[in-house]
Amino acid sequence: SLLAPFFIQSMIRALEWIIRPFSSILGRMAMGNIVRALSRTSVLIASLMVVVSVYIGVDTMTQSFRQSIIDWVDGHIGADIHVSSADTLKRSIDPLLVEKIEQLPAVKTVSAYNIHRILSRSSGEIHIFSYLKDLSVKEWTWAAGPPEKMDTLLADGQVLVSEIFARKHGITPGPGATVLLDTGKGPVSFGIAGIFRDFFMGGGRVIVSRSVMREFWGYDDITSIQVFLKKDRNIRPVQKQIRSMISPEEMVKIISGRDIKANILAVFNKTFIITSALQILTAIVALTGILNSVMALLFERTREFGILRACGAQQSQLVRLLLTECGLCGLIAGVMAFPLGGFLAWVLIHVINQRSFGWSYEFIFNPLIFLQAAGFACLAAVVAGIYPAVSAGRTDISTALRME
Repeated sequence: SLLAPFFIQSMIRALEWIIRPFSSILGRMAMGNIVRALSRTSVLIASLMVVVSVYIGVDTMTQSFRQSIIDWVDGHIGADIHVSSADTLKRSIDPLLVEKIEQLPAVKTVSAYNIHRILSRSSGEIHIFSYLKDLSVKEWTWAAGPPEKMDTLLADGQVLVSEIFARKHGITPGPGATVLLDTGKGPVSFGIAGIFRDFFMGGGRVIVSRSVMREFWGYDDITSIQVFLKKDRNIRPVQKQIRSMISPEEMVKIISGRDIKANILAVFNKTFIITSALQILTAIVALTGILNSVMALLFERTREFGILRACGAQQSQLVRLLLTECGLCGLIAGVMAFPLGGFLAWVLIHVINQRSFGWSYEFIFNPLIFLQAAGFACLAAVVAGIYPAVSAGRTDISTALRME
């Protein structure tokens, strides 16, 4: 905001140089009027810039988070069909079910695992996973070795922890990193083989080998199965086949990966619907602020409008002149909001979200949001300037020129 007058003058000079061969007299007058009334226009443009930067920052944060959720679901929950126990007391699924599903003609491969909620005095609530075959695609924030060696490190007794878990417990990634977990044999310190990006809540995730799960927590069961189908195979018939393999008294849930993804994104959209309300409020604030500023600016220029009308300017020309000024102010504010909105998005993604939730995700740049922001700024400025411009066009010449 402090540098707004400098940027406005620089951008007006650049615009004059670029569009001078194509601009009309009204366009050149509009650019000159913005610079001459800099004490007013700089405040108007700076305030609109801040409002538009909020729109850019929040929208970029939301879209980056949404795309990261989609990538995470595709990587961690990428199976075509998910089979899991719906019994809160007996979590186990019949191990023979894995073999039966693998033998189905449409099935390409199967990944089975167990998940158990553990309450640890040293680490609080955690969810411990152990896979028979881990086919999930992980995005590592730190790893002790290449991805293909993670299974070897797990077999050696080390563990993998989610980013949420690592941040919650102050784990510093690097060689020699350890975590203390309460087990059936008492507190045990485990070496950390890697930290992976994850959006699974509930205290975070810890992945161990089957032998470690069996030795320290006494679980050797299967609670969930991920089924990957061959290419272009229909999901519904396979779901019916799997359902027929399960006895009626067993409480087992069968759901497609497509439905899980849709449910997760539906929850995400409902959670972030507040951002839409924020953007609507932003538009209302912008329109109100611009309207007040334009009205004050035009009130000060009443005599100028009277002189223009006395020199032969038509009402429609005066209206076009003022709307052109408003549109240029909106365009300048939109352009100035680009770096500020990008910085705000960076703060939201890499500072606030990490502090609040413990996870991180990539800054996804979408050029379309900047075009939308510039368009929104121009439209807001023009809409807010319609009434003042029409009122100025109806100014009585004699009244405007009357001196005290």
